[in-house]
Amino acid sequence: MSLTQEDSIPGWVDRSKLAGDEQRPECYFTFTRTHQGIPVSDRSYSVNVDGLTGRVTAFHDRNSGSPVTLPDSKNVVTAEAAKAEFLQSNPLRLVYTWPEYCGQKAPKPPSGLHTGLRLRCKRGYIDALTGKTVTLEMN
Repeated sequence: MSLTQEDSIPGWVDRSKLAGDEQRPECYFTFTRTHQGIPVSDRSYSVNVDGLTGRVTAFHDRNSGSPVTLPDSKNVVTAEAAKAEFLQSNPLRLVYTWPEYCGQKAPKPPSGLHTGLRLRCKRGYIDALTGKTVTLEMN
């Protein structure tokens, strides 16, 4: 038995309020270049795929700026040190989520609210050479 688009809509959704395009599932894939096994955040591509036909609906080249010479990874902070700095700058907090589908909220949560830890992320990154958080200015 295969799962259809119709089967994936929760029972509490008012189907008469769904617009035609909102019922069409779409998948997003992002591919990031790496340098010596480390992702290069401003060198990536993304592809959108129609979930019913499998056809590519969009392609985005997110390679910004001109290429630069990247440092050797043997001179960068360890992954553990970067994780510790990230969690210090972006502490985890407990949140409750309420199910939603195409703008419609469920009338009640499923048995027990979904809970999870969510990161409150600042716009920035961990400098690989210093191990410190660099916050980017918003324009």
